[in-house]
Amino acid sequence: MTKPNWQSYIAIGTATLVIGVGLSACNQAPETVEGKENASTEESTGGWFSSPDPVTYTLSAGEPLTVRTTSTLSSKTNQPGEQFVASLEQPLEVNGVVIAPKGAKVLGTVASSDPGGRVKGVAQISLALTEIAVDGKAYAISSGTYVQTAQKTVKKDAKKIGIGAGIGAAIGAVAGGGDGALKGAGLGGGAGTGVVLATHGDAAVVPAESVITFTLAEMLTVESD
Repeated sequence: MTKPNWQSYIAIGTATLVIGVGLSACNQAPETVEGKENASTEESTGGWFSSPDPVTYTLSAGEPLTVRTTSTLSSKTNQPGEQFVASLEQPLEVNGVVIAPKGAKVLGTVASSDPGGRVKGVAQISLALTEIAVDGKAYAISSGTYVQTAQKTVKKDAKKIGIGAGIGAAIGAVAGGGDGALKGAGLGGGAGTGVVLATHGDAAVVPAESVITFTLAEMLTVESD
């Protein structure tokens, strides 16, 4: 009886394995250029994990914008073009969505500052908003102006003229009796009037923490992630 040849069995098994691997490789479809391009496109766009486009909200012109000032502004100390800082007093909403929360930083400018004429007119200062910050982004805004006018000083002016007239009358009485008192009063009153005309009235002041409502002159568009 012939003994089995184990070496022959091993050789046949190895040959069978090699042939099977080769056939499997042939059956696999080669990677096409189109496949590579599709994969590259998916990677560049992020595939299913790409971030959605930001949503924009628009506040129409004419809408109110209420702020609270952080410092005192005065026609005596502030010049046109100077910047001031405020905070949003009421949130801005579009269709129930808050696009700018209360407390958002708002910047403004002194649009005009008039200390008032010596002969006519009273002091006046006007303010306008220029920028609002939302989620770390700054948006330019255009608003109408808020005007603050100083109180008229009619009573103060009359008091100055009256004091001048009284002093003049007293001096005239000492110098020339009754007639002197009348002349002195006239001269003193004229001097008091001169003092009023030579000095400015009270300044127009917007105190710190003032709540002011402006009106948007142009629409405001804000992005929200």
